[in-house]
Amino acid sequence: MRRLRTALPGCLLLPMLAAASPCATADRVLSAYDPVRVEAVLAEAEARQAAGRHREALRGYRRAIHLKRINEGLDTPAQVRLLQRVLESQLALGLRQAADATHDNLYRLRLHHAAGPAERLAAATAYSDWKRERYLDAGGTAGYRSLLAMIDVHEDALAALRAEGEDGLAEVPHLYHRLEAEYLVSTYAGENSPVTHVHSGGVGLADYQSATDLDADRFRRLRKHNFRNGRQILERIIAVLEAQREQDTEALAAAKIALGDWYLWWHKRGRALANYREAWVLYEGDGDPATDPAALFPGPRELPDADAFSTGRAPDPYQQPARALVRFEVSRLGEVRGIEFLELEPDDAPGARSALYQLLKNYRFRPLLRDGEVVAASNVVRRYRYHY
Repeated sequence: MRRLRTALPGCLLLPMLAAASPCATADRVLSAYDPVRVEAVLAEAEARQAAGRHREALRGYRRAIHLKRINEGLDTPAQVRLLQRVLESQLALGLRQAADATHDNLYRLRLHHAAGPAERLAAATAYSDWKRERYLDAGGTAGYRSLLAMIDVHEDALAALRAEGEDGLAEVPHLYHRLEAEYLVSTYAGENSPVTHVHSGGVGLADYQSATDLDADRFRRLRKHNFRNGRQILERIIAVLEAQREQDTEALAAAKIALGDWYLWWHKRGRALANYREAWVLYEGDGDPATDPAALFPGPRELPDADAFSTGRAPDPYQQPARALVRFEVSRLGEVRGIEFLELEPDDAPGARSALYQLLKNYRFRPLLRDGEVVAASNVVRRYRYHY
């Protein structure tokens, strides 16, 4: 009677001691889903990414994610780092639509494993910053959806905080991010127009693409109530800060100034100046001789006082770079007057001069306060780097 014996793939059929042979051990370690193989795939992908071979790196990262999911589960914290590496290569290749989907997955994963409000805030902030960048890319198709995503991610976080009974202070960073979105909503120029990065307040009469979907209807309502929404966000921040047992004078003064900025953005100058004065009084009456109210208003400042209109990326390569040193005055109402060019590069490009001139005329500046009263600021010298 013949005995049948089996062997591992790729190994010779040997006597019984072959079960403990190096071939059998090697086959176990290098199985398709073994962690050692996963790390080897990942190391190779990282090396290719470092060498600028991003398409090959993406294939490697996707393979590593697939293996991680088989070994560890569909949604594990280890995948966060891998998705971040995928994003690096996608953005390097200009695959912004694919990066958008990766950001969706990354946010969902980070939120699922967030240990508390701080980690949820970090996840929401990273996601809304990306959506702001997508909007400022001015893709020309349903840009308002990116603004809605910015708003929704922080509204969801606020709802979760309130449902959990968290201290109202945890709401404040989310509310400030919501305000950034409101500044962008106020400048929305329609789907067929470029995004306006500088604004002097108000919704304006820009054309708005006709649409019938629910998101478009939501966005119309947001635009209609833009001023009210921004004001209520800041009033909520002030109410939370005022309700604290130990008042944070610095945070409360900053919120009062932010509300003044919002009023000034909308040309409601009287209310703006009243809030600036309230911030001054807070510092003046806090009983701390080291607290100088003038430190709140060191000089005129361009509005909005946030990164709402900045992507942090390189500018459009098809626009021309320019640099200028200018001197001007800022009125009590935050308007620029008497613009004088001290330096301009390139000096023979009339477009560079007119672009910055229009930019400054459209700006709104937070004015200067001295002894609690708003004063005009003269001899303001600023250097600007811009593209036109």
